Amino acid sequence: MAATSAAHRPASIDFFFDPVCPFAWLTSRWVLQVADQRPLTVNWRFISLHLVNARDDHAGDNPYAALHLAGRSLLRVAAALRGAAASPTEGNDLVGRYYTALGEHLWYRRPGPGEPPLAAAGDPHLVPTVLG
Repeated sequence: MAATSAAHRPASIDFFFDPVCPFAWLTSRWVLQVADQRPLTVNWRFISLHLVNARDDHAGDNPYAALHLAGRSLLRVAAALRGAAASPTEGNDLVGRYYTALGEHLWYRRPGPGEPPLAAAGDPHLVPTVLG
């Protein structure tokens, strides 16, 4: 039996995201484009900017503290979706679809007059709208 070369085996990557991070959002879109063209599985993983920046958030030094808290709440929904799935694969797919729907709403929507960017992240109607 011939050994399968590494170049022909499907690849898998762990992609860590916080829904309020613009860099994660842009990179995730690129990763999905690659996955459409190559045998690549994306494992959606969570990282909380609130926890990463906890010292600054609690000290009042971080102007993004409220946004980081909103991101943490949005990650809790993603974790609940994953936990409610029938299988790990289904959970991963649900998280990927949720992140895409959430990101499209957060990053492609123009703020209203006087509304700060990403104000929708703290909107209590955001999750029902995205999951709708």
